[in-house]
Amino acid sequence: MITIKEQLEAVARADTAIAHLAAHPSTSHSRLGAAHDQLNLVRNLSTRIEVFDAVMAIETSVLEVYGHIPTHD
Repeated sequence: MITIKEQLEAVARADTAIAHLAAHPSTSHSRLGAAHDQLNLVRNLSTRIEVFDAVMAIETSVLEVYGHIPTHD
């Protein structure tokens, strides 16, 4: 099981990554939609490994678009 604190932190990471994807002009609608699907998993799954796998999928998408993890605004 995942704790509420861990899940909230995972959602925050996923939200940040999605914001980066949305801000990049080469992000396709399908990539952004897939990231939102993963965010729904982050919010609804109950095991730590599944939640963090979903976060990693979103962050991997950011890496593919940017080539690196963007710094905070």
